[in-house]
Amino acid sequence: MFGAAEFAFWMKGEGIRDVRLKNRDLFMRTCAGLADRATFVEPGQQIVPGISAIDAAGHSPGLMAFEVESEGQCLLIWSDTCLHCVVSIQHPDWHAHFDDDKEKAVTTRERLLAMAADQRILVAGHHMPFPGLGYVQRAQNSFRWLPISYQLNLKNQL
Repeated sequence: MFGAAEFAFWMKGEGIRDVRLKNRDLFMRTCAGLADRATFVEPGQQIVPGISAIDAAGHSPGLMAFEVESEGQCLLIWSDTCLHCVVSIQHPDWHAHFDDDKEKAVTTRERLLAMAADQRILVAGHHMPFPGLGYVQRAQNSFRWLPISYQLNLKNQL
């Protein structure tokens, strides 16, 4: 399953900046051959009951995030929306070198950060510290990342 716009962008290979050429090479080796077996989705589409695609374009032209809902709980998987656990969250208006459409990436970061903070949604972020789960909180005129810690119950393992 692929986002339709994302897949098309990497397949065409037009306008890819030098810094992202290795990403295209990786895509061509691992994903391009799956086109005839793939399902392509659009932002706003429900993938299966409880999982919906959200437009997260900016880092790449068709990037998507996903909202997972079950039994009144929600998880936002924001993919590469935020590339750093401090800089991207505290300064969502700063441009990141790896973002393809820098202004759109800023708009996307601000929108998804506000959504996560205002709705108190648990977030899974690709570039967040292990285990990559946390919450976003409004802080003055910006946001901050509140990581979820994990516990190992060694007593049951011994």
